[in-house]
Amino acid sequence: MSEDYRRNNPSDAIVEQMVLIDIRNMLQSMGKEIKSFPLPEIDNTYDDACGVPHEIFKESNIESIEDDVALSDSLNNEQRAAYDEILSSIDSKDGGLFFVDGPGGTGKTFLYRALLAKVRSQNKIAVATATSGVAASIMPGGRTAHSRFKIPLTIESGGYCSFTKQSGTATLLRTASLIIWDEVSMIKKQKVEALDNSMRDIMDRPDLPFGGKTVVFGGDFRQVLPVVRKGSRAQIVDASLRRSYLWDYMRHLKLVRNMRAHSDPWFAEYLLRIGNGIEESNVDGEVRLPDEICVPYTGDDNDLDRLIQCIFPNLNENMANKDYITSRAILSTAMIGLIVLI
Repeated sequence: MSEDYRRNNPSDAIVEQMVLIDIRNMLQSMGKEIKSFPLPEIDNTYDDACGVPHEIFKESNIESIEDDVALSDSLNNEQRAAYDEILSSIDSKDGGLFFVDGPGGTGKTFLYRALLAKVRSQNKIAVATATSGVAASIMPGGRTAHSRFKIPLTIESGGYCSFTKQSGTATLLRTASLIIWDEVSMIKKQKVEALDNSMRDIMDRPDLPFGGKTVVFGGDFRQVLPVVRKGSRAQIVDASLRRSYLWDYMRHLKLVRNMRAHSDPWFAEYLLRIGNGIEESNVDGEVRLPDEICVPYTGDDNDLDRLIQCIFPNLNENMANKDYITSRAILSTAMIGLIVLI
């Protein structure tokens, strides 16, 4: 554990203190104290946290991005209504549960970032998590829900998260004013219920969902649902959050205005019709894509070139433009299958 520190600190005393602080942080996350073990004492001179649990120290030092602080001024009417209602619940003693429901492109992450910046600018703690690492990475200070809440990989109904009442994680959750969990539609309901059971326990408020904290869930049930090994459609639906006892406690906030496709309202409405299952389909449930959004396949050798030219027009002139490159992609069928599995 000391090798990395030795590269930047020639002093054995400093290296020893850095390692001891790391060990203390690991023990705290497991609900243990370093003083319970025969190890040298930590010199507070080298301890930036000065005894504050590592989890709280890290969350408290997440700096609000200046652009995020100004996001609240750019919210549309739907986002503004959700933003105001969620902030109001933070100040109430009983908190509140919210589910932000919206297809991709309606600005769920935009809303989360505005909320996080606002709460943190008030010197309060806001915990940002998501089911997937990609979704977590686009929120400042974001972590996966499994990592942050110590959720067991396999869990049955009535289970608990694996942190203790004395752990740094428990202290962080007790202190937090806001908890955000994005892409919760992808996870089994038992894992959300495990956090609920643990929160009721550490808050000593067993009669209130999540112990009276303000918790914001988000997701889109039109997208990937929980994975049930060899499960039927009914079993997959039953594993989702909508079949949890928590669903009835949630205030449902809908975002329907597609901000990514505001310049193409026809396409935004088309995506909604497919997601809602009301677009015309054949007996096998297949939807025919309109000709205007398809690149014809003729079977000759130039089909691939036409596809590349359609997706990447004037590629050579725009090769150095990051916005051009990151705003378009060609996915192979193998890659699409991998995304669905993930």
